[in-house]
Amino acid sequence: KVDVAILDMEMPRMDGYELLALLRGQAQFASLPVIMLTSRAAEKHRRKAFELGANEFLVKPYQDESLLATINRVVNSAEALAG
Repeated sequence: KVDVAILDMEMPRMDGYELLALLRGQAQFASLPVIMLTSRAAEKHRRKAFELGANEFLVKPYQDESLLATINRVVNSAEALAG
């Protein structure tokens, strides 16, 4: 079981937006918590990620503690919603 996906926007063959849209279009991954992690800090990138269904958006460079806290928050939130 996958508890969370961390996607970079810049990946080979398929960017993070494309993968996020693909995940959200499949029933088994529709509620999977997704964190976008990218060097792109512009508001347009953040907005697009959330419109496609991202749960969180982090900009590189990031602090390990911040990433771990974000992972814990989205996983715990998803578990609470699932009951």
